[in-house]
Amino acid sequence: MADLRIVESEILSGFESDDGSYEVLHERATYVMVDPPADQNPLVQMFVAAERWVADRDLALALHGKAGGQRKSLMVLYPAVADQLGPDDAAFQKGGLVSPVERHGGRGNSRVYSRKALVLFAMAARTGNARSFRRWLAGEAAYRL
Repeated sequence: MADLRIVESEILSGFESDDGSYEVLHERATYVMVDPPADQNPLVQMFVAAERWVADRDLALALHGKAGGQRKSLMVLYPAVADQLGPDDAAFQKGGLVSPVERHGGRGNSRVYSRKALVLFAMAARTGNARSFRRWLAGEAAYRL
């Protein structure tokens, strides 16, 4: 999960206390997100682990860095990456068996995605973890490939 850092602060109102210090009542601040370093980014860790399949809930959690209703976010991002996914990039998992979406008929316990799909979702997402992953991946591609 990305941290926030104050880059600008303005005191709107306050008063001087009896001991001479100034007590702030209202303050306006501008925050920026501080993205996680690559070694703490769950997307980078998933990619480096080189697992064949990544569960949709794990991918959504890694994108957002927190638990919650983020599974729907993959459904929102899916149209942006659907035309780039091949038949071997998404499947359904049921009882440990993985079946391609076309053969399975769209029924299963959970959807799983390939490493390529992980990269595509991270490229389309607008989260701190995704932004940090893109920066890491660009560095890897520029200096190692």
